[in-house]
Parts: sequence; C-alpha cells; structure tokens
Amino acid sequence: MKTLFLVVLLVSLLALPAFAAELLVNGGFEQSGNYGSSNLGPGWSHIDTQYTERPTHPLITVASPNQYWPVSHSGQKAIAMVSTADGVECTGTIVQTIQLPNGTYNVSFSGWGWVYNSNYPANVSWLRADLYVDSTDYVVGNPGWVKAFGLDSNFNNNAGWKYCWNEWTGTIHSSISLVITQRVNGYAPTGSGAVISDDWSLQANPVPEPSGLLALCGGITGLLAFRRQRR
Repeated sequence: MKTLFLVVLLVSLLALPAFAAELLVNGGFEQSGNYGSSNLGPGWSHIDTQYTERPTHPLITVASPNQYWPVSHSGQKAIAMVSTADGVECTGTIVQTIQLPNGTYNVSFSGWGWVYNSNYPANVSWLRADLYVDSTDYVVGNPGWVKAFGLDSNFNNNAGWKYCWNEWTGTIHSSISLVITQRVNGYAPTGSGAVISDDWSLQANPVPEPSGLLALCGGITGLLAFRRQRR
C-alpha cells in the first residue's frame, strides 16, 4: 500500500506544472556598466528593429543622474534613451533571448517605465516591450511576434514611474525573446526628453499537457479503487 501511494504521488507531481521562475538575467541592470555606458551587462544585446529610423543615438545606455528624471526605479541603475538636442529623434532597442524546452507555456512579462518630455505634447516619447518566440526577425506582426505592451507620454508625461504588464499563452519550440524599445521623438522644432525603464521581468509557467492530466486522474482513480478493494 505504501509503495503504491508513493508511485501515485510521483505520477501526480510529474503531471503538475512547474512553478514559474524568473527567466531574465540582470533584469534590473545592476550588473551593467557605469552611468552613460552602453554596456548593459549580462543577458542583454543591442539590436536594430523596424523602429530605428534616423537614429542619432541608437544605443540605449545606463541612466545617468539628472535633475529631470530618476536614476532608477530600484537599486542603483536603470536604462535610458535620451534626446538632448531639440527636435531630434532617438530610438534604441535591446533584446534578451532565453532557451526553453518545447512545450506550452503561460508567459508573463512586465517592467517599470518613466517618461520625461520638455515640450509635451509635440515631443512624444514612448516605451514598448514585445514578446517573440523561436526564430524571428523582430518585426511586429511577422511570424514569431506574439504580444506587446507600451507606455506613451500622452498618458504618463512627467508623472513618475508606471508599471506595465501583459501575458500570453502558447507553444514555444525552442526560445523566447523580450525586446525593449525606448524612443524619444522630435516632431517639433524644439523639445527634448528621456525614457527610463527598470526592473524587467519575464516568467514562463508550463501548462499541463492533456496526457499529464490524464495520468494524474488515472493515478488518483487507481488509488481510490485499490483502497475500496482493501476494505
């Protein structure tokens, strides 16, 4: 009886999904370089995407102390895209890719953003996070793109830190990527600003496969039937 119970317990545990764990490395950028550096530390890489049109400062950097915006949401560091020249567009994009076993997952991703504009609403800045799975060209709407969220200065101009979050459930064959884009637009002749972000998180929780649920139900049913026979 004891052996059967242990077997059923093991089968049940294997059928249950694993607890969601943090996937990002250095999501808070505490392991990045000095203030103003484009070295964002382990995990992150700079890339070009569909948004990097006419970039004059194409690399996101470690946020530097400034009278207009905070240096971080928590800890000592965050990342920034800054336009200090009036009417200049600046865009930067970074990515972190994590390898995962083939399966179905419930994925959640989140981060904190802070937007500053000296000439609102003409100089609109924004922060965007996109989720991609498997091999992709990092173009929104193309194969691989699955979900996004954004923060626009139209809704949060100089209003402090704002938390953004979204989730997605689907099949991942090999990898998942979080792409972060920060842009300061210079549509007007004057105006400058900054987009700061910090404390990014990416978690993936395996979704039980039907075969696993059947194994769990079968194990419990078998245990109940055995107990009835013993009586």
